[in-house]
Amino acid sequence: MSAEIKLQAGQWYRDGQGDIVYCIGFNPCQDTTIRNYSWMCCTKDTHVRYYTGGGKFDQLKQCLKDIIEHLPDCDSFDWVPPKRPNAPDGWRWLEDEEKIQEGDRYWNKKLEVPNFLDSACVYVNCTCNKAKAVMPGIWGVLRKIEPPQPKCRPFTCSELDALRGKWIVFESGGGISEMQITWIRKYPNGKYTINSYGGDWLFGNAKFIHDGSPFGVIDDAS
Repeated sequence: MSAEIKLQAGQWYRDGQGDIVYCIGFNPCQDTTIRNYSWMCCTKDTHVRYYTGGGKFDQLKQCLKDIIEHLPDCDSFDWVPPKRPNAPDGWRWLEDEEKIQEGDRYWNKKLEVPNFLDSACVYVNCTCNKAKAVMPGIWGVLRKIEPPQPKCRPFTCSELDALRGKWIVFESGGGISEMQITWIRKYPNGKYTINSYGGDWLFGNAKFIHDGSPFGVIDDAS
């Protein structure tokens, strides 16, 4: 039996043969064909199967694969798992290996709308914080789809003079710096510096204070 799945009387499971089985209870019998201290599970045809850590055999001494899945929502041998709903507009389902982060949401199967998943990842049952580790009863984890960022290109030297007097902001030396553009130096190769900062560096790091737009020319086609 898988170490991650603990059998409990009255619960439903799926075994390695793909069958839904109902756990009857614990059987401390002394039968060497099924091993001592095994769990008894009933199949749809009322056939009893035994599952233990050391061996997995049914009454006909057929070797079985392990219990592979706990089915907490199951209520019959003919149970079919419900289909996960589509993600709401503007959201996407996280893949199993994606790490959960602040702002993600979990979707409780009992509710019609997703719940907020706080930064503590309260519905994750292991320390890896991956989407596949959400607790039973949860459809999965949703993440908001960020709108595509507009494409931007660096300013050319001919476009720099119109920037004089404008204010930009950027991170520098572990803090936030605000700077008014007052001094521009242009080079024959098309490069330039503004107040001693290189144009290439400003393009990737600075924004204009008045509207938050990036330091560059936004492509209208984007």
